[in-house]
Amino acid sequence: MSTDSIYDSVFKTMTQKMPFLLIPLANYAFGTSYPEDARISRMGEEYEGRIKKRIADSVFRIEETAFHIECQSSWDPHMAMRMDRYDREIAHEEAEARHEHHFLKLPHSCVIFLRDAQRMQPFLSIEIGEPSGETSEHRTAAIWVKQIDLEEMLEHRLFILLPFWFMRYEGSFEAAAHDSVLAKQLLAECRTLQMRFAEALHANASEQSPAEDAEGSSTFQRRMTELIIKVSDHLLRGYEPLQREVREAMGVKILKFADERYAEEKREADERYAEREQKAREESHKQGLEQGLEQGAELERRRLADSLRSRGFDESTIDEVLSFGRKDDGGEGPAIQQA
Repeated sequence: MSTDSIYDSVFKTMTQKMPFLLIPLANYAFGTSYPEDARISRMGEEYEGRIKKRIADSVFRIEETAFHIECQSSWDPHMAMRMDRYDREIAHEEAEARHEHHFLKLPHSCVIFLRDAQRMQPFLSIEIGEPSGETSEHRTAAIWVKQIDLEEMLEHRLFILLPFWFMRYEGSFEAAAHDSVLAKQLLAECRTLQMRFAEALHANASEQSPAEDAEGSSTFQRRMTELIIKVSDHLLRGYEPLQREVREAMGVKILKFADERYAEEKREADERYAEREQKAREESHKQGLEQGLEQGAELERRRLADSLRSRGFDESTIDEVLSFGRKDDGGEGPAIQQA
């Protein structure tokens, strides 16, 4: 998987499985004040057009307002143009859905840059010229993740940015891999992240936001930690000892008991149990047939013995007659003599 694919995969995982994380992000980027339990939906689930194929995972609606947020690993000089094109596609899809023929409403749009650039402006913009000579400007908000420290992330509940927090150290991995003091400082930062993240979750538990209520704070923290580890593993792929130490500092042992992995293991165990039960039932059925045949044969022998007794045969003769049907008796036996 390519570098950009790793980051794209992590971001899409959060937008698809934990869409409530987009609400604080929208509030931070656009100055809105939606509660974390506001109604949110991905617009790709509503349309079958170009949006669904190309940018459905980053287009969503909070209440009645459309938003478009892209995650970009590095600076792209063409990003402003791309966002303008995407935003207009979204506006056209929205107009068609409303059967609107004379008005286009662009979504709130934003680009999250995971790495810094030489010029880190708060927005991207392009100018659009009209034939009349008039011009208009289309702006897209820009968030530079490395410029947001941990306290600000937690204060504004920008949990959706936490998996990329480790990228601010990517220039120091080589030194940390060969300097125990630097390595200890990096590991201390990892433990601080986990501790402060847990504190932020429990501090606002009374608000019953999706992160603390519906998901459960412990489960939510495990899931987020798993995404943080996915990014850090990728960044540290050439520094195996340091990679392992970071995983341990982030509490990777907890991840082995993540609910989704536990559910998968339980399902496999249930399948193995069901298979054993089926085999046991088949074996029991087979044994039951054999036992039933033996019981039937015994009943027939008793009936034959009673019949012979009623006809006056003595017990020794009856025993000889009954022995003809037994497995270990290969002889023909004497002829029946009537008393």
